[in-house]
Amino acid sequence: MAAYLYHGNQSYGIFGEESAWGTAVVPTGGANIDHYDTISFDMDNGRGYDNALGESNLTQVHNGNVEITGSVEGNFSNASFLQYIVGGNLIAGADGDESDPNQLRESTNFGYAETETPSLSLEIGRLVGGDSDVMVLDGLTFPTGRIGAAAGEKVKYSYDFRARNAVTSTTAETISNPTAKPFNFVEGTWKFGSDAVLRIRNFEISFALDYDYSYNLTDGRLLEQPVWKKREYTFTLGVTHSVDDAATSMDGVELRELLYGAAASTTFDTTGTPDEAGNIELVLTKGTGDSDPTATIQLEGAYIDKINEPINLDGKIVFSVTGHAVKGLTDTGQQIPVEYYDHSVA
Repeated sequence: MAAYLYHGNQSYGIFGEESAWGTAVVPTGGANIDHYDTISFDMDNGRGYDNALGESNLTQVHNGNVEITGSVEGNFSNASFLQYIVGGNLIAGADGDESDPNQLRESTNFGYAETETPSLSLEIGRLVGGDSDVMVLDGLTFPTGRIGAAAGEKVKYSYDFRARNAVTSTTAETISNPTAKPFNFVEGTWKFGSDAVLRIRNFEISFALDYDYSYNLTDGRLLEQPVWKKREYTFTLGVTHSVDDAATSMDGVELRELLYGAAASTTFDTTGTPDEAGNIELVLTKGTGDSDPTATIQLEGAYIDKINEPINLDGKIVFSVTGHAVKGLTDTGQQIPVEYYDHSVA
């Protein structure tokens, strides 16, 4: 009798877009979320265990709500998947180059209409010997996600999900893994308005869709179709504190001025309405050669909420800057938080 141990380097995760709540789809073999380091999930029966007066041991057991939560993490190269993280729709450019880039447009809510963001099915396979262990999670939504990097590292993503149901089978797909190279920290720039932030050590942009998850008698133990209540963008920057008179740039002193409330401020604003730090433009690129990709995160109405400044004997002073942006960048009446394209050399 043969025994096989499943392991990560013979596992896969692929996704497909659903067209109705509660109806799983079979993903195609090349539909990877991105490069994976980890796919992790918990499945909980929500069971209750009780006893009663006169009983020392548990005598009553009942099933509760099925709750499936998890996350995927890895190196970031696939900007198109951010449509499910920011709550958007893909508007493909005719050529997909810098003259007509692909855009992710903020959608109105969760759902299956043209202007809404749908759920996904995620197929997770473990392959060894002749015995595949395959699961399909349906009703996948992403309440939170983030991308970020530190100096000298690749850009990483982490997307948190919740699913409706799970079904196991032994039928695996033929897989083709991602071939695109991940973005790198060294090939990125961050601007507030037209000013490039100087001496960034690390950055992270987080996306949140405040889903209303609930259960009902019709759907039984399984999650009913959700909606979201609001969309939220937040950011964190690690910046070496400095003063620098370089034009079209922003140093640590100028970041603190925006924390106070406005450029050139020397103390906190006493009014109720702060000034914006400017629009956020995070550009990630892999070069300017033919077909080299570029992805831009562009957010409107950024505000600096907090600066943490540790001063000690460890060396340079490094700010931790956190804040919010109110929406994707407005373009012809639409909010476009993400653009991406492949560079075209004439």
